[in-house]
Amino acid sequence: MKKIYKKIILLFIAVIIGVGISCIESNAASASISASSQNVNVGDKVTITASATGCLSELSISGPGVSGRIDIVNTNLENETKSATYTLDTSSAGTKTVTISGSVVDANKTEVPINKTVTITVAEKTQPVQQPTQQQPQQTQQQTEPTFTNTNTTMYTTSDCNLRSSWSTSSAATWVKKGTAVTVTGTSKQKVNGYTWYRVNYGGTKYVANFLLTSTKPAEEQQKEEEKKEETTDKSTNKALKDLVVENYKLSPDFTPETTKYSVDVKGDVDKLTITPVLQDEKSKFVIEGNDNLKVGNNIIKITVTAEDGTTRIYTIAVAKTSDENTATEMLKLKDLRVSNANLQPSFSPEITNYVIETDDPSSIKADAVVATAEDSDVEVTVSESQDTDKNEKIITVMLEDKEGTRTGVYQITVKKASQNPIEAIKNVKDNKLYIILGSIIGVLIILIIVIIILLKKTSNSEDDDDFENDDELSDDYDYSLKNAIDEANTEPEQQYDDIVENSNVKSQILNSTPTEYDVFRDNDDIGKTQVFGDLDPENKTKRKGKHF
Repeated sequence: MKKIYKKIILLFIAVIIGVGISCIESNAASASISASSQNVNVGDKVTITASATGCLSELSISGPGVSGRIDIVNTNLENETKSATYTLDTSSAGTKTVTISGSVVDANKTEVPINKTVTITVAEKTQPVQQPTQQQPQQTQQQTEPTFTNTNTTMYTTSDCNLRSSWSTSSAATWVKKGTAVTVTGTSKQKVNGYTWYRVNYGGTKYVANFLLTSTKPAEEQQKEEEKKEETTDKSTNKALKDLVVENYKLSPDFTPETTKYSVDVKGDVDKLTITPVLQDEKSKFVIEGNDNLKVGNNIIKITVTAEDGTTRIYTIAVAKTSDENTATEMLKLKDLRVSNANLQPSFSPEITNYVIETDDPSSIKADAVVATAEDSDVEVTVSESQDTDKNEKIITVMLEDKEGTRTGVYQITVKKASQNPIEAIKNVKDNKLYIILGSIIGVLIILIIVIIILLKKTSNSEDDDDFENDDELSDDYDYSLKNAIDEANTEPEQQYDDIVENSNVKSQILNSTPTEYDVFRDNDDIGKTQVFGDLDPENKTKRKGKHF
C-alpha cells in the first residue's frame, strides 16, 4: 500500500514539472511571414501575411510595394499575437523578396532576434515563344498605329530575338542576345496581332513584343545583387550615442542614450558650444548643425547620428542665450510656473530655468496648459512648443521679453514619456508572477503530502485493529482449552494420572503425588487461572499463573 502512494506522489510531481515546462515553452516569442502564393504571373494578386507573438516587439516589414511595422507592448507579461497583411507589387516580372526583421521579447524575458523572408517568383503571362511571323506584314500595316504610355524601366530579353525599327513586324530588325538590357520608354495601349508592344531605347528607338522582355536580371547579375543585399543586411544598425558632452555646461536632463532632447542656458557672449558626441558604434558617424552664431533667445542644435546601415537618430540641444548686456541673474524671471494636470520636476523656483514632465502621453501636454506669470507685469510672456518633436518627447519654451526688447528670459519644459523601460516592466511582472506560480505549486505539493500521510495513518490503524482482533481470538481459544484441561483433571484424576504415567518417564514423581481437586474458576470479575497440579515445585507454580486476559 505504501509503495502505491509513493508512486502516486512521484507521478503527481512529474505532471506538475511537465505542466511548468509546457507553460514556459508556450511563452516563447516568435514571428513569421508568408505569401498566399510564391509562383505567380504578372498582375496576379499576392497577399503577404506577417505575424508576431510576444510581450514586446519592434519588427519592420519591407519589400516591393510592402512597408509596415508590427509593434507589441504588453506590460502584463502576457504574450499576444499581432498580424498584418499587405499586397505585393506584381506589376513586373522577377523575384520579389519580402522581409520581416527586428526582435521580439517573450514572457520569459528572452529577446529573440527575427530575420525571415519569403520569396515570390513573378513570371510573364504565358505567351507563344515565337515572334510574329513575316507572313503577317500586310495585316499589320493595315492596323492603326498604337499609342504608347510613357515609362522608364530597365528590362532584359528572354531569348535571342529581333528588336524592330517600328511596331510593325515587317520593319527592319536588330538582332540581340538573350539577357540584353534595354530601357523601356513606353507600353502600347492597344494590342497588335494579339501582342502588347514595348518601345525601347537600344541604339535608338526600337520595338519588341512584350513576351520577349522580362524585368528579371540574368543569373550572374542577380547573384551580384543578392551578395550586395547580404552585405547591407550584415551592417550595424546602432545609431545611438554613448555620451554627449558640452564643455563647461551641464545638459538638462542628464544624458541617457535613449533620450534625444536636451537644453542648456548660456550667457550673451557665447557664440558657439564645444560639443563632443561619443558614439556607441565606431562604424557610425555624426554631424552637428546649428552650433554657429548662436542668437539671443532660443537656439536648436542638432546632432545627427548615422548608423552603418544608413539609418539615423537625431539628438537636439535647445540653447537659451541671454542678451549681451545681461548676466544670468539679470534675466527676466517668472514668479509662477504651472502646468495643468502635470507636475514639474524639480518644483518651480524662479532661479531654475529647466524642468521635466514625465507622462504616458507627451502629446497630451499642450502649450496652452502652461500657466506662466512674470515677476514684472510689464513683461510679455510667450509660450510655444518646439517644432522638432516626436510622439515620445517635446520641448515647451516660455520666453519673457520687456517692452523695449532689451531684456529677456527663457524657461524650458521637457515633456517626455515615462522613463520606465517596457522590457524592465515586463521582467518585474514576470518575477512576481513566477513567485506566485512557484508558491502555488509548493502549496499543492504540501497539501497532497498531508492527505497521503493521513491515508497512510488510517491504513496503519486499520491493520493494527485487525491484529488486535486476531490476538483476542487466539486468547479465547487458549482459555477454552485450558478450562477443558482443568475440568478433565478434576473429574477423572485417576485416569489422567494413568495417562501421564503411561506417556512419560516420570512415574516416581506421579505415583507419589496425591491428586487434588481445585476450584479453578472463582466468582470474581477477574477469572483466576490456577495450576492444575498443586504439588509441583512452588517456583513452577508461580510461573504457571501466567498472564491474565
